[in-house]
Amino acid sequence: MWECEDVQIVAMSDPSMFGKDTIMKIVKELDPDSPWPNEPYDFSILWCRAIRFDVSKWRVQLRDFPQPLMDSRNIHFWGKLCAAEAMATKRSKRLVLTK
Repeated sequence: MWECEDVQIVAMSDPSMFGKDTIMKIVKELDPDSPWPNEPYDFSILWCRAIRFDVSKWRVQLRDFPQPLMDSRNIHFWGKLCAAEAMATKRSKRLVLTK
């Protein structure tokens, strides 16, 4: 069970986070240790936002366990949030013919 109080989420976007090359650069800065393929990459989803997340109480409790897994107060997160989904490769695409 999740219990949250006074949750505020703000997602902001500006021109410094637009475009494939810019977003890929931001993703590489956020996770420099993950390998990137050498071939050109196309994405079906690619976006980036500056976010701010505030919550006064955030508690996570497992169903049959009396002690909370997490019990936090006055949390403030901020930073960049990026999402990317690669286009399917040629081998993954199928053509279905119906009558």
